[in-house]
Amino acid sequence: MLVTLPAQTQDGGRSFDDALLAELLTEIRGRRAEFEQQQFISQDIVERYRALGVYRALVARRFGGDERSPAEFCRLVERIAEADGSAGWVASFGIGAVYLSALRSTRCAASMPADQTSFSPAASSRRSRRSSSMAA
Repeated sequence: MLVTLPAQTQDGGRSFDDALLAELLTEIRGRRAEFEQQQFISQDIVERYRALGVYRALVARRFGGDERSPAEFCRLVERIAEADGSAGWVASFGIGAVYLSALRSTRCAASMPADQTSFSPAASSRRSRRSSSMAA
């Protein structure tokens, strides 16, 4: 079942850009074979996740994020995973912001750049030779 994200969140915040998301999902579907062959999600897709707000979705507004609800974030990841499972897995790395924020003080977090689009645990999504050889 395909879930459409609401145009407005319950707390009055904006939702993910439906036009950007639809375009991204179409491209992901069209590039499944490429991702499978290269065994990683291409950096341009990760950059589009950033533009859409995937990696700042769960970051508090006071730290420059969008402060989405966990349910909104999960619906977004599910939609991406429907287009391609691996692409959904990479998008799910956006939860990392929550774990990192728990490890730092408010003072430390406040000193970080307000533009949280630079935060992306998926930025190095390629597998290294060592990890590839270890998997074999």
